[in-house]
Amino acid sequence: MTTVDADTLPLGPPPAGDPPDQSGGGRGGSGRGHGHPRRLWLIMATVAALVLLVPLVAYAVTRSSGADRPATTSRTGQPAATSTASRPAADPSSGQSVTTPDLNQPAPDAPAPGARSTRPPVAPDGRIPMSVLRNATIFVPPWPAGGPSGWLTFNDGLFVEPHIGDVRVTAVAYGDVDRDGAQETVVNVHGGYTYGSWQLLALDRTSAGKIRTIGPVVATTGQVKRISDSFTVTPAGLVKANLADFLVRADEDQTIPQWQTRVYGWRSSRFVQVAGPRSFPPNPRVTELSVTASALVLGQAESGLRHGTLRVTVTVNKPVAPHHVALTFDMAPSLLREGNGWTSARVEEEGHGWLQVHLDNLPSPTLGKSQTFTFGFARAQSVTRDNFVTVTAESWAAKNKYMVDLATWNNATTVEISTVG
Repeated sequence: MTTVDADTLPLGPPPAGDPPDQSGGGRGGSGRGHGHPRRLWLIMATVAALVLLVPLVAYAVTRSSGADRPATTSRTGQPAATSTASRPAADPSSGQSVTTPDLNQPAPDAPAPGARSTRPPVAPDGRIPMSVLRNATIFVPPWPAGGPSGWLTFNDGLFVEPHIGDVRVTAVAYGDVDRDGAQETVVNVHGGYTYGSWQLLALDRTSAGKIRTIGPVVATTGQVKRISDSFTVTPAGLVKANLADFLVRADEDQTIPQWQTRVYGWRSSRFVQVAGPRSFPPNPRVTELSVTASALVLGQAESGLRHGTLRVTVTVNKPVAPHHVALTFDMAPSLLREGNGWTSARVEEEGHGWLQVHLDNLPSPTLGKSQTFTFGFARAQSVTRDNFVTVTAESWAAKNKYMVDLATWNNATTVEISTVG
């Protein structure tokens, strides 16, 4: 059976009049006129069939296209939208309802022509074991306080650049920090010597398997002086970091720093803090004070002794005032103490015969204020050497807990001893 394309079917009624003679003249005939009666009958029957068939085909085509159907009217009186979805059609061979797809719509499992697939690509596995990291080449961003940076190749977890510093890989955690469906690596990196700096770095792998640095999560800048190795990555891909406001050595008082937990997330191609405190309160164990002293002038001798007065001023600059202060005097044993300022003094002997005189519980000035203490001295008229004394100030919190000073260079002063007469 020959299939007729719908586009070749006539769009209107058949042409008027009889169809042209298709016989071409029969054998023994003239090619025009009536010819044999039986042949004439066949010709007339064919013409009649065509006259009846053409309108029927045209009607079937227009009916299948819906042109002869009235527009469906909705309850609101507006023409209802014509659905472009597939309609069930009867399969004569099976007697079951089948679906005729709408060829104007793309196949369900295939993207439209020219469109990209909406299925996300598979992200590379960015979980890098510590055994690999300790001998890997990693891009380390610049340090806030300086140090080796750029592409660093580690050897057993250590990179050394002479006269500049070293960089160590100290701890690692894993999680999907950039929400691409694959694990990434977060590593704590320490740069410097005794104190140094820290950075939490997020690492991943390229499609070729090479290690790449996504970016720094947090670094020791501003108030943040230390990043603990006890950081984690949550199931939501957030990095929980434990940060300290003060840096102490392993052999120092570990109760001095204040610790906070802050949370960081990947936002707009960088890590930002999304939870936790954003600043540290004043640390009650950290202060910054200074000490100054007047000249120590010993006057004319009386009964073989010269007498003088030393005024020592302590100033609390920031950030909190101590509970009390302590002064230590390094001086020669020939310099005698006199007057009420030395009450409860504690004396220790140093090498070479020098003494350390401690005043352990002096009242502290308030924040931003100064306190002046006066001390009397005497020395034999015959002594002409060891003409200086050094005064050092220390800060103490309640319950005699030692306080650290942010600027130790101004915690001591050396005074020259002079005489008159």
